[in-house]
Amino acid sequence: MRPQANLEAVAAELTTLVRGSLTVASDTGLGELQELTLVSESMVAVIRAITPQYFVFVALAPGALVGRARLALRVACLGLAGEFA
Repeated sequence: MRPQANLEAVAAELTTLVRGSLTVASDTGLGELQELTLVSESMVAVIRAITPQYFVFVALAPGALVGRARLALRVACLGLAGEFA
């Protein structure tokens, strides 16, 4: 059995990746970053923008329904957008 990932540490480290990705998307003319998915051996992380400054992070077990999670995040972010505007 594998040890559980420290999700707070994972989220904190992914913040650096998100900030870098925001810069790359902007600097290369891709527009605002909307979603970032990271797949590892033990976890699938999906990060979705609520606004350009705020993101939602979800951690999924391998084999989880990533498409369903992405849809749920999209709906959640649409509902939260007014709270963070």
